[in-house]
Amino acid sequence: MAGKEVQERTEASSARRAAGTRQISQVLGPDVVRSLHKQNVFIDAGVGVGLLAAVVALALGLGTVPIGLLWLAMLVAQGFLLQILAFFAHDAFVHRAVGGRRFSRVAGSVFATPATVVFSEYKHLHMAHHRHVNGAGDSEEYKRDFDRRWVKWALLTPVGTQMSWFGVFRRGDRERWAPDYTDEEARMVKQETRALILVFAGLVGLAFLSPGVVLRGYFLPLLLVAPIASSLRVILEHADVDVSTPLASSTFYRTGAVSGPMFLWGAGDCHLVHHLYPAIPFYRMRRAVKLIEPVLLDSGLRQHRSFGKLLYGWFIRNEAHGTSWPVTNA
Repeated sequence: MAGKEVQERTEASSARRAAGTRQISQVLGPDVVRSLHKQNVFIDAGVGVGLLAAVVALALGLGTVPIGLLWLAMLVAQGFLLQILAFFAHDAFVHRAVGGRRFSRVAGSVFATPATVVFSEYKHLHMAHHRHVNGAGDSEEYKRDFDRRWVKWALLTPVGTQMSWFGVFRRGDRERWAPDYTDEEARMVKQETRALILVFAGLVGLAFLSPGVVLRGYFLPLLLVAPIASSLRVILEHADVDVSTPLASSTFYRTGAVSGPMFLWGAGDCHLVHHLYPAIPFYRMRRAVKLIEPVLLDSGLRQHRSFGKLLYGWFIRNEAHGTSWPVTNA
């Protein structure tokens, strides 16, 4: 893609996103917008500690409970919890920098590491995604290559997930997105990568002492369930998008009592609101969605209420990522 075309596409994407945010802010008013951004350190601390405690408790349970229906339910819950830890790092420490810059880096690494995520690398990638969402320079543009059924099924496995990161599924002449680290960022990524390797080396060593807890309680859900959770997240974030509409940056799926906490209120309509206001805490997202949803509907956005139909559109009809899907899938 020529440099001028890239710049025009990037500017158009940024202009659409800014127009959407202005439109919502005018409807809500400045006082409501400020109230939605209000942080509560006690909620952040309580949820953070609770999530870590839940992961440890489930690991212990998976290592001791006999394999059966209860064990399988715990396995699924642990796989999703590992992803939720990364969601918490994304919400509290990437976008809101709870506790300040240094603390957020350390705490973010604590919550991101169990999901095998290098925090500073992810932060750099994710902020590029927000700056250029659905435009040139979007660090998630590689997901547009998820346009073949076999690729989508492969992504449900850890092998497929790694293949996507290494650009194995890349189509045509699309260039791989490359990070543009500052010297400080490059240093932090290198340090955190080494720390991640040490943590996993320690877990491998610990597996010899307590194989049930480590292998069944951590590595098994990480390998079997977390890739499935990640694929569902991809569908609920940017699979069906009408990029010509200022407010349509994400899949407009109506989250509920299960899908909301399952992704820490970060997918579906919550993700759409998140791209309008990235610093709204997850615990205020339900109120934000309730206030903003009427504006989204009035603007003509098509709301999905059936996750089953979204799955059918993704896996069976093979709809492409980041495109406007046919009305039959709504």
